[in-house]
Amino acid sequence: MIDSITFLAKVIGSRWLDILDKSGEKILLKMARNLLNRADISEIRHNPFLESIPNAVKKDRCGVCHSTGLVKYLECRSLDSGYAPLYMCKSCLCLYNATAEFNEMDVVEWQKRWAEDPEFYKVPTGDEFVALVDRAAPTFEWLENDLGVRFSGSYMEIGAGSGIMAASALRFFSDVYVLDHVHDRLLKVREIVGERYHVIDYDDGLNIKVDTVLIWHAMEHFLNPGGVFAFGAGQLKKKGYFLMQVPVLTEEHVYPGHYYFYNELVFKRLAEQNGLSILNFYYDHAMNAMTAVLRKN
Repeated sequence: MIDSITFLAKVIGSRWLDILDKSGEKILLKMARNLLNRADISEIRHNPFLESIPNAVKKDRCGVCHSTGLVKYLECRSLDSGYAPLYMCKSCLCLYNATAEFNEMDVVEWQKRWAEDPEFYKVPTGDEFVALVDRAAPTFEWLENDLGVRFSGSYMEIGAGSGIMAASALRFFSDVYVLDHVHDRLLKVREIVGERYHVIDYDDGLNIKVDTVLIWHAMEHFLNPGGVFAFGAGQLKKKGYFLMQVPVLTEEHVYPGHYYFYNELVFKRLAEQNGLSILNFYYDHAMNAMTAVLRKN
């Protein structure tokens, strides 16, 4: 947690020192400098997972590349809201679904209802659990074979959901770190698979460097996906792999909780902004999904 000194330093900011100096407020100036010197500046980072108000159109700020210039693109059918207004960012060309924003939805309450559904991201036990883990493992095997690599070391999964895919990652990595806004189901998985499976939060993640980061069908759910991407890239070791799968824009994927849709140009822009290189894109036409594989420079 950020302590009060760090928080005050963040509020005051070094850019205010000149103003205080010119004002002649020597006592305040001395206090401000002391706060900045004592604060742990490494902790002053905005937590992108805390974004809970959909307002990209109102603020004219893309949640992916953080540029201005959102323009109305089209309206398309939505699974549970009639028609969804989609806006395009003129800078990175992502698409923003403004349904939640225009309907003034309580995003936190909406996510809570989904998370509390006993059948949603259910964690089974016994043979059923093993079968699900077995079903997830071939994704890693296929990527290894196509990329010509062998995954190893440490792994972080952002938006881990039920935690099953991360459980399968234990077959390839020595330590697995899972991050999600709901910990209960991840802790259940940990009870089954053991201590190499670490349930963490954002603050924990800032102190961990890993060999591979995975975000699997979660980037569409973030209101600040650019910040989440930067967080993942920042925790990657040099030459580490960033694996990501997102839904493409098709009718079954359009509903209020899918805020952003991506294409190859969006990931190229994110890669440039965060010191990564694109290795490959893959398309799953059965699931209407796109997989991006990137590597830390």
